[in-house]
Amino acid sequence: MTMRKDFLKKSAAICMIGSLFFSGQSAYGAESEKEVFLKGIAYGQKGNYSAAIKAFSEAIELKPDFAEAYHNRGLAYYIKGERDKALGDFNRALEIKPVLAEAYFYRANIYDSKNDLDRALSDYTKALEIMPGLAP
Repeated sequence: MTMRKDFLKKSAAICMIGSLFFSGQSAYGAESEKEVFLKGIAYGQKGNYSAAIKAFSEAIELKPDFAEAYHNRGLAYYIKGERDKALGDFNRALEIKPVLAEAYFYRANIYDSKNDLDRALSDYTKALEIMPGLAP
C-alpha cells in the first residue's frame, strides 16, 4: 500500500510539472489565470496543497473553462484525501477537455477506492488509450 501511495504522489507531482507549458505576462500588471496557475503548480511541488488549491481556484475564477486548473486542483484534493472534491474536479476537467489522461487515471483510482470497479476499469482503459506510457 505504501508503494502505491508513493507512486501516486510522484505521479501527481509529474502531472503538475507537466502542466508548466503555460507562461506569459498579462497587461496592466494584473495576474493572468496562467500566472496564478503557475503559482498553484509551485505550491503543489512544495507540498503546500492548501495554497495550491487556493491558487487553482483563483485561476478557475479568472477562466471558468480552464481544464488544467480543475485537473490540478483535483490532484491537490486527491493528495489531501478529499476524494469527493477531487472527483468533482476531475469530472469537470474531463467535460472541458476529454483528452486529459491523468484525470481519467486519478478518477479511476477514486472509483477503485469506492469499489466501483466497472467505472474504474473504464477510466483506466481510457487513460491508457490516450497515454499508453501512463502505466506503471
